[in-house]
Amino acid sequence: MAAVPVNAIPVQHSYSKRPALRPTPQRLAANRRNAARSTGPRSAKGKARVARNAIKHGSFVGTERWTQQQHRDFAETFEGLCEDFHPHGERELG
Repeated sequence: MAAVPVNAIPVQHSYSKRPALRPTPQRLAANRRNAARSTGPRSAKGKARVARNAIKHGSFVGTERWTQQQHRDFAETFEGLCEDFHPHGERELG
């Protein structure tokens, strides 16, 4: 039986259909070199753009950008939640 190199031993994950291979030292070195070149945005415009990357849904944008329908929907949802959970005081209501 032939010896299997350490860097080629499959690592089985339950979510994977095929076994993943452990990264070789060469691949790790290449990843580090590539990461050193990935410095992110440098201009103010680029930084402003990526600052909003985490926002995935329209309800998280500033309320000043909501349409009238979105304001009505939010108010209706908020009222329904207040009826269901009966908040007490400003701290729970806020």
